[in-house]
Amino acid sequence: MQPPTQKYVIIRDIPVLLTKSHVTVSEYERLRRYRPPYGWANVSFEDVASAARHFNGTVHRSLFNVSQGGSPVRCAVVGNGGTLRESGKGKEIDSHDYIFRVNAAIVKGFERDVGSRTSFYFHTVTTLKGSLISARKYGFVQVPNTTETIYVDIPTFERDYLFMDAVLSWKPVQKGADASDSWLNSTHGYGRFQPIYRPSTGAVALLTALHVCDVTDAYGFITKTWRNYTNHYYEDTFQKFLFYVNHDFKMEIKLWDDLDRAGIISLYRGNISGG
Repeated sequence: MQPPTQKYVIIRDIPVLLTKSHVTVSEYERLRRYRPPYGWANVSFEDVASAARHFNGTVHRSLFNVSQGGSPVRCAVVGNGGTLRESGKGKEIDSHDYIFRVNAAIVKGFERDVGSRTSFYFHTVTTLKGSLISARKYGFVQVPNTTETIYVDIPTFERDYLFMDAVLSWKPVQKGADASDSWLNSTHGYGRFQPIYRPSTGAVALLTALHVCDVTDAYGFITKTWRNYTNHYYEDTFQKFLFYVNHDFKMEIKLWDDLDRAGIISLYRGNISGG
């Protein structure tokens, strides 16, 4: 197979996290034309500023700091796809310097296949609340919570900014669909679904890892053989993969395949051939 013709360029001095210094009137006016997570459409300047005010130091600029000239930073990005079931990849995943997880990141009882460590947990308010509801019967009763774990919120709607301000102010959400809640824990036309389209949470985590890690290994992501696997590794009966209207999974399948074949990531494709 020939590598893809696209050229991928990493600009390392671009920060991957939002800080207080980024929120200016001029920047808000520029980005209010774009929907979250690409910009601030339908989110007020006040709500963006209130959330970002908690992040005002150099410690918030990067996911992690590494010394120059050190060993390569190796990262494992772990999706929840059925390719991980009976994979035996747990020790391999935990051997990385950092482990990224998303959504219903169930570890207990699946350590042999998915590992046990969580360095970064990527989520939106929607995926966090949805995962706690939909995967509760499989044992997902709280998000990863260890001394190593750092939470990364992907602001996809106004609710994410309200959530972040509330969490870091130790107060209930003040307005919107989550008011009074307390917290501790594309390539084709979308028609009427266009306003809710965004990359999947796993895609954001993987692309972020590509930007900050020297070696990026992806596990549990959708591949061309998705029909052979249950939807999620933690399901005890076979569940068909669901293509949600707010994500372009066909585009993501091609992108992960292209990046793997180009040697930019190492993609675990599962242990079932064909499809």
